[in-house]
Amino acid sequence: MDTTSTKNKSDFLQTARRRAKYALEAWDVNYRDMDEDIDFLHGGEQWPQSVRDERGDRPCLTFNKLPAIVDQIVGDQRQMRPSVAVFPAQGDVQGGNNKVQNIAGTNDYSLAEVYEGIIRNIEYSSNADIAYDTAFEQCAGHGLGFIQIVTEWTPGSFDQEIKIKRVRNYKSVIIDPDCQEPDGSDIEWGFLFSKIHKDDFETKYPGKKQGSIDVGSDTYEMWADADFVFIADYYYLKDHVFEICQLSDGRVIDQDKFEPIADELAERGITCVRTRKADGKKCMWAKISADEILEERETIFDWIPIVPVFGKELVVDGTPRYRGAIRHSKDAQRMYNYSRSADIERTALTPKVPYILDARQIEGYEVTWGQANLKNYSYLQYNHIDGIPKPQREPPVMGNPGEVQQSMQASDDIKATSNMFDSSMGQRSGATSGKQEIALQRKGNLGSFAFSDNMVRSIRQVGRILISAIPKLYDTERQIRLRFPDDSEDFVALNQTVLDEETGKTIVINDLSVGKFDLIVKAGPSYSTQREEAAAVMGEMLNANPDLWQVIGDLVAKNMDWPGADEFAKRLKKMIPPEILDEQPEEGAEEAPPPPSQEEIQAVIEQGIEEQLSSAENAAKLAKAEADKAKAAAVMAQAETKMAEISQEAGDAGDLRELVADLIAEFIAEEQLPQTRG
Repeated sequence: MDTTSTKNKSDFLQTARRRAKYALEAWDVNYRDMDEDIDFLHGGEQWPQSVRDERGDRPCLTFNKLPAIVDQIVGDQRQMRPSVAVFPAQGDVQGGNNKVQNIAGTNDYSLAEVYEGIIRNIEYSSNADIAYDTAFEQCAGHGLGFIQIVTEWTPGSFDQEIKIKRVRNYKSVIIDPDCQEPDGSDIEWGFLFSKIHKDDFETKYPGKKQGSIDVGSDTYEMWADADFVFIADYYYLKDHVFEICQLSDGRVIDQDKFEPIADELAERGITCVRTRKADGKKCMWAKISADEILEERETIFDWIPIVPVFGKELVVDGTPRYRGAIRHSKDAQRMYNYSRSADIERTALTPKVPYILDARQIEGYEVTWGQANLKNYSYLQYNHIDGIPKPQREPPVMGNPGEVQQSMQASDDIKATSNMFDSSMGQRSGATSGKQEIALQRKGNLGSFAFSDNMVRSIRQVGRILISAIPKLYDTERQIRLRFPDDSEDFVALNQTVLDEETGKTIVINDLSVGKFDLIVKAGPSYSTQREEAAAVMGEMLNANPDLWQVIGDLVAKNMDWPGADEFAKRLKKMIPPEILDEQPEEGAEEAPPPPSQEEIQAVIEQGIEEQLSSAENAAKLAKAEADKAKAAAVMAQAETKMAEISQEAGDAGDLRELVADLIAEFIAEEQLPQTRG
């Protein structure tokens, strides 16, 4: 860790104060314009004080139409949230296609997918959407917002985690005004100010100087407050010369990282091919007051972790000027307020038109007629006099059509200067066709697209900072949660040390420092919005062709948002023929035969029916044969019994033949009797 020596402490703080003063002066012209925009948005300063003084007690009404413009732009962006997609920058040469298995052992992920899942989990765990939304709303409203990236200790552990924080007060940030890139990637230094009460300062930083808050010098002006001490998170890039080593497998790593593992790599046949000096920068952080360094350390970031989100840019006299969506609509808003106030004033101050009548017509009813302009009577009585018409009012005084026309023109001017027309605001315009309506809406969307595009650039810079920091932070063995676009999650183990049984050496697997990666930021509807749109479109398709249920039924259910939809989708999927799903068989499994044709199915059905009929006939015959067999056995047993009796009774062969002949005749006679007998 680099620390500032006592000898250099004074120079260090002097440089920091000089930079802060220079940046504040450079940004002052933008901050003044932005403050006026903010006052206009909340409706506080839409009437100049000189005009209020001239009008005295006359009404100065405010009909603030500008927040609706910013709300529309912000609402569109929240429905089209940018998302990060990571891919290898140098293919498999740097290990970008290495696979990481999840803890359950059921899925393999590429390193790019691991990085993407880690970034999405960082965004989820730190509520990054709040940071993004705050920065974008400030960008669209007055032209500048910020996103901050920090590292924090995980509660109850020795691990750190990355967090994306929102910056609620954009004026608390002062960045290098000489940066040129629209995403702030070339910022060399920056400050994030906060203030702490003097008593709390002494408790939190015992023995530290509170700062020269009583010094009247211009150098200390921005650090001075009667009861508070101003402190700043001061980030700055420091030049760093280091040596890099190209390995025989194509990887390029720092020489100081290669030396401790050189022997292990040599046993695996990996050597250092060449080395060279390289110029780089490392990001340093210090918490400072005007005259004291409170804390300091080297960060894991390669860029200043304060990312600006700029509005529309225009360089005026060499100075970049940033604006939001309503900068040029303020005069039109002032004119609208004046026209509406004047019209309402004229209407409110116009007295009610009196009645024209003859005094004799209201004799006896003077009290009632005297209150006619104050109370709503159901009827008014009068005395009829021949030749004199009944009492009646004169025609009312008409309003000033010029004021009405002026307010309408001012309303149109607000739309024109902000480039947000009725169609862009969800209202019907005067377009005569749907194509014209879409063209007007597209024109409004294009007018505000610069803000969304700048937001995408800034989030891409956030992604770069995270990609460079992740392998430095996650350099020990630990389990990391990955998060996916559908809000599902999985866990992987990083930097595992395992024993190679062939070599007997320990090796590190799932090392995130292997490989180089880049990213793109995709802007589109959120995942939930895409599901809703997909379900709606597929529902329309099913209404037009219900037979599609047999083809896409599981996909329709999968995109539904109601309890049990996923289980419903799984069951529907089982009913879909495999050839439609186009699922590949597992390796080694026999290929499934092609599905039978309709003719083959009909032939099988007919054959089955015939076989069933034939089986029924055979079963009946078999049953009858079994019955006959049983009956014959019974008769045979009876005959054997008779033969035994005959053998005992008969004396000689002639008597035996006669008895047998009588027995056979008796049996034949019984067999020929009707079956209904007995």
